[in-house]
Amino acid sequence: MLAFAAGRPAAAAAISADEVMLRSLEARNLGDQIYRAYRVELIARDGGAVTRTVSMYRKHCDGASKQLVVFREPSDIAGTAFLSWIHPHRMPDMWLYLPELGRPRQVNAATRGESFLGSDFTYEDLGAPTWDARTHLLVDAPLVDGEPTYRIESRPRAVEHYARILTWVRQTSFLPTRVEYFDARDALEKVGRYPGVRIVDGIPTLSALEMANVRTGHRTTVTLLDAEYDRPVDCAIFSQRRLTRARP
Repeated sequence: MLAFAAGRPAAAAAISADEVMLRSLEARNLGDQIYRAYRVELIARDGGAVTRTVSMYRKHCDGASKQLVVFREPSDIAGTAFLSWIHPHRMPDMWLYLPELGRPRQVNAATRGESFLGSDFTYEDLGAPTWDARTHLLVDAPLVDGEPTYRIESRPRAVEHYARILTWVRQTSFLPTRVEYFDARDALEKVGRYPGVRIVDGIPTLSALEMANVRTGHRTTVTLLDAEYDRPVDCAIFSQRRLTRARP
């Protein structure tokens, strides 16, 4: 359970909201070439669950941060792949490959707010805009479970699925600990919790997270199974043509 306490004004004034969000983005993208494996559980309100395993590869190539997510298990989703190119100053390019369709399809602006393969993440969550695509306000510096954080309110400069986002950022590692997402009517839609941080190759790494839809009661948990920050990753894998050859 979260325990909040008011932060000292002097601590909040020592850093700007833009700097907090930029450093948080950098903290989540440390490493030149990255491999991670995750267990993903989709949990319904009644407790029924579906478990999946995925592999993620990321590398900076051709001026963009490129990421490939490949589903490994179970067999009915194995080989499904999601590719995103995150650009410094414009919206990301994203493609989804479903083996039964036989070809990748680009995820357009109209579908970025949709659920990603039945999870509580949207395509927009996975290919989030750059930090400067939103305005940021430092609300306060509360304690969360005894840990000092910065609470940042972010609003989009252009139309997005979320009208407002509140992010609690750890002051030590600049990794998030909680995120609240509000819809166009400013009603709370989802809550993201990031309770676990593990040191991998000397880098603080999020090891557990949960995204919960407050309306439906559905939630998605993600657990880190493996991570490497020095595994060679070929830029060639981050292409639309290679999506059809993503191996489960």
